[in-house]
Amino acid sequence: MTSSPKPILEWLRLEGNDTSDIFFGCLAAIVASTFLALHLNVPGPHQKSTSKFFLRRWWALGVVRQLRRQLAWAAIAVVVPEILGSLSFAHWRATSLGLRTFREFGRGNVNRWTKAHASFANMGGFKFIMRKGGEEIPDELSFADRDRPVLVRIAQEGLERTAVQDLSKLLRDYLTSTWLWARGLLRPISALLYTLGRFLPQRYFNPGRSGSARDSPVDANGQSGEDAIELQPTTPTEAALAQQELAEGDESSAEPPSHRPASIDLGDPDRSVADSQNVAPTNLPNGDTSRFDDESVPFLASGTEHDEEQGSTITLYLNANQIVVAQVLGILDEGPHITVEEIEDKGKSNVFVKGFAALQLLWFATRAVVQICRGQSLTHLELATFTYVLCAVTAYMLYWSKPQAVELPIEWSVRPSATVRPITDEDIRWLRLFGGTRFLSRNFLPPFGMDGKGHDPFKPIPTDISLSIFVIYGPKDRAVVYFDDDFAGVIIGMVFGALYCMGWNYPFPSRWELWAWRLASVIITASLVPYSLVNAYCTMRFAHLYHAGTPGKTHVVHILSLYALLGLYTGCRVFMLVEMVRTLFAT
Repeated sequence: MTSSPKPILEWLRLEGNDTSDIFFGCLAAIVASTFLALHLNVPGPHQKSTSKFFLRRWWALGVVRQLRRQLAWAAIAVVVPEILGSLSFAHWRATSLGLRTFREFGRGNVNRWTKAHASFANMGGFKFIMRKGGEEIPDELSFADRDRPVLVRIAQEGLERTAVQDLSKLLRDYLTSTWLWARGLLRPISALLYTLGRFLPQRYFNPGRSGSARDSPVDANGQSGEDAIELQPTTPTEAALAQQELAEGDESSAEPPSHRPASIDLGDPDRSVADSQNVAPTNLPNGDTSRFDDESVPFLASGTEHDEEQGSTITLYLNANQIVVAQVLGILDEGPHITVEEIEDKGKSNVFVKGFAALQLLWFATRAVVQICRGQSLTHLELATFTYVLCAVTAYMLYWSKPQAVELPIEWSVRPSATVRPITDEDIRWLRLFGGTRFLSRNFLPPFGMDGKGHDPFKPIPTDISLSIFVIYGPKDRAVVYFDDDFAGVIIGMVFGALYCMGWNYPFPSRWELWAWRLASVIITASLVPYSLVNAYCTMRFAHLYHAGTPGKTHVVHILSLYALLGLYTGCRVFMLVEMVRTLFAT
């Protein structure tokens, strides 16, 4: 007599679950996939409330403030779960670019910083207190000749470096290695084919003349014999290989040319990238500094103006690229002396908290696999919860080097010395070029990034900051920059919509709910693509409304078209959240 595994599966809550077990199991998985999986940036400073009312003082407490912030982002992740994956992907790639900037351009201890340092800097973990100098950088001619080319290179390698360029480089490297392998394989084959083509036809089809001098290959000097065979490759394959070797020899002997992508000119007073794209401009000035005054480039004029007197102190929150830029400008010598262990210790979540969240996700995934293997279909709520689990697992992997729940940044006071000068207004404008833009305001709030307003270094770095670009497309005078989180959000949203389509033939209480679920699944799968296309088209079509030095105005067609698509997408999301719970208890 054999024992059935069914009692064990029921005891582990992997089979035979009733409605309440399914509901609370999915609820725990969603909480672990949203609230516990969030890795928010360091919040800004807050003041304690001096109110006499207890509720107001309690509401202003740091713990309550952090909880409210966490719950707000968790609510956004529940309605739009792909935002967790898109932000984590953008942070991961910005961290990789920041580490590359440390290695190539960092000075002092910054050159030895790791990926954990770059991640901690991009989340606003470093707070720099600097001495205010004046308005202009002293010794401007020396700065323009020595440091401006370095800043341009930092912009090209750390700011303008698109994911498409990295992918194309990987593809070229793969094809090059494949060609080298194929060339080594074709070399003996080519020699064999050459031998067969020169001798075998003569021997078998004209044997009486195979040994005559008339049938021997002749070189350019009229010489015949086997030496001519070795010196004159006559087959197309051998000739191509010889030309390839000759070209490689010429390239190795000559100085390699520069293959850096051309920078987008931000110094054009008539038309800058900041006026035409739906994001902040991504290139540095190249030329006279007078081209980058506040009237000609709105991006440099954007942000909060700070009129501190000379000699006072100011506070800056710098990301990885901005730290290196500050070193090049001469306002920062060395970064904070902090180890990887100290950065990890700043996080509040320990192994047990992350282990509990991972256990919840693993338990839910195991239960889904058991049901599928035993021929049981998943409920609508379980199917939707699987999308949250998938996004959380992706975010945990991409957020691996980012500490969680950091509440206070590390302060680093910079004192003027022989190698460090006070910061000026011109330095702040340079730092603002590398500040990035916010994902939510750029995509969902007018003017949808068309004003080219970058993040102010005086403010803490927000969680939805975009520091890395996926691709730049469109005409040069109306180019649109597509950030990494924009691209990741569209792809993850399409994957989630495809998973919802798996419930196409699931039972519903009524027929209209069946068709509403199908329609909502299709809209969620496909609506983010037209949203991005409409946003890009309106950005290029109405770019003339944002001239250099003017605040501009968002066109009503731009607002209505985006909000119509956004309302349709959000409505389908909310309907599916309500419907999956309703059908669970109705059936």
